[in-house]
Amino acid sequence: MALGDLNFSFSGIFSAILNALQNAWILIGIFLYGVSFLLWLFIISKIQLNIAYPIIFSLQVILVAVASWLLFKEYLSLWQILGIAFMLVGVFLLTTKGWF
Repeated sequence: MALGDLNFSFSGIFSAILNALQNAWILIGIFLYGVSFLLWLFIISKIQLNIAYPIIFSLQVILVAVASWLLFKEYLSLWQILGIAFMLVGVFLLTTKGWF
């Protein structure tokens, strides 16, 4: 809404990009996206991809569910809570090398 009307025609796309780059929230988002990319590169240089990807994906789903519950007062059903618990168990099992 703060960007105004967006015209995605060929001639209007450049003005839309310039308007977007003047918004502080968008600039913060771009910066944080870059930081997350560098962090992901660091993570996959230290951990096998077949372990890192399921952990990151599961934690992302869990964080979105918990944040939406805390911030937006969204309802979490028993099945969703059980799914989160199973994901946490899976992350635990992936991160424990040779405990069992």
